[in-house]
Amino acid sequence: MTTPQHKSFTRVVPHKYFMSLVKEARRVKYIVQQEGQHMYNVQDDETGEKVFFGMKHSSGKWIASFSTAYWQEPALPA
Repeated sequence: MTTPQHKSFTRVVPHKYFMSLVKEARRVKYIVQQEGQHMYNVQDDETGEKVFFGMKHSSGKWIASFSTAYWQEPALPA
């Protein structure tokens, strides 16, 4: 039996790091859709595919979902 391939993975990331991702997405001309100050959806401008999505948590950190087509899922510590 093979393990199914996930198309995205989710991480909780600090505010400063998440905002640096949004800044870089704008720099490379990805489509950045913002809903208020608490939600971002970033898509590839050429394919329309999701690059990443983030929702601000009450802790001030971001719950971010990253597409494996654009990001390599980091290994979890053992």
